[in-house]
Amino acid sequence: NVLKLVDALIKQNVTPIVVDNGSVEFDFTSLHKDETCELIKLSLNLGIATAQNKGIEKAIGLGADQILFFDQDSSIPEDYVENLCLDYESLISCNINVGAIGPRFIDDRYGFYYKTISIKKNGFRIKHDVSQINKPLHSTLLISSGSMISVSVLKKVGLMRDKYFIDYVDTEWC
Repeated sequence: NVLKLVDALIKQNVTPIVVDNGSVEFDFTSLHKDETCELIKLSLNLGIATAQNKGIEKAIGLGADQILFFDQDSSIPEDYVENLCLDYESLISCNINVGAIGPRFIDDRYGFYYKTISIKKNGFRIKHDVSQINKPLHSTLLISSGSMISVSVLKKVGLMRDKYFIDYVDTEWC
């Protein structure tokens, strides 16, 4: 699945950076033979936050303005990056501060959209039904997979908390 995702990103003019977080089951070194993909191989699993931070640092070093995040099981349609960027630019042109922008998250197995969540100042949660939306919806929490964050926002807000191994990395950052 990672190879399919890398191919889809390359076709959408994105330079994939694969962070191999200490895997022993698959050798990703073949990805780096092609100059269109970067590979960071960690000797052991340091957790998702550290892996994301390593990828962010590499992307910034390559001159990226935006960072897209994906998990090993993510898949995207052929117009995903273009549509995400169009939505982002639309929000920016309306003078809306965008911390991050992300997709509607669908469960392919059962064919439903997960609700996105906003947390109010008093701590209560609001669940937003995203199954029928046709324009961006404000939400205070996004999952990392499929999200896009500008480098300028990362420099202002900071990176992911390395001490978080897997749980709450994305929601804490939001």
